[in-house]
Amino acid sequence: MENCTERHVKNNKEVMTVIDEGSTNRHVAATSMNLVSSRSHAVFTAFIKTTTVHKDGKKCVRTSRFHIVDLAGCEKVNDTNATGQRLKELCKINQSLSNLGKVIYELSENSKAEGSKKQPSFINFRQSKLTHLLKDSLGGNSKTLMICTLNPHISAIRETLSTIKFA
Repeated sequence: MENCTERHVKNNKEVMTVIDEGSTNRHVAATSMNLVSSRSHAVFTAFIKTTTVHKDGKKCVRTSRFHIVDLAGCEKVNDTNATGQRLKELCKINQSLSNLGKVIYELSENSKAEGSKKQPSFINFRQSKLTHLLKDSLGGNSKTLMICTLNPHISAIRETLSTIKFA
């Protein structure tokens, strides 16, 4: 995965600095459908670790991951008139989104099979970098909330993250 970095942060301001730096790494380009089309997915992952000391002196450590994922949109080749590099990007984006959809579908089918005698199918999270990266959130022991938005601006993410408090 291109331009991946890991940073340790202590407060909201440092989180926002990392997000702003990450947003400059996003690939955008003009297509005939969109003048500033996302040409790559962007993933921001916060690893959150909390330690609680109980009255008996025992420590309880909890860890979690918080992903913010900006998916590039699916586009039809004929509608974009894409050629060369734009066509390659479009194909990779569409393949990645297709793999994500397939994984989500297989997970839903497996959840239907839990109460029946049907065998759950193997879910190949390694089909794409995106599904492999999100494996624990999609199919692990986790609570997952998906929010779909059509806002291409990072200001919506900034508003959401400003409400998170750091210890």
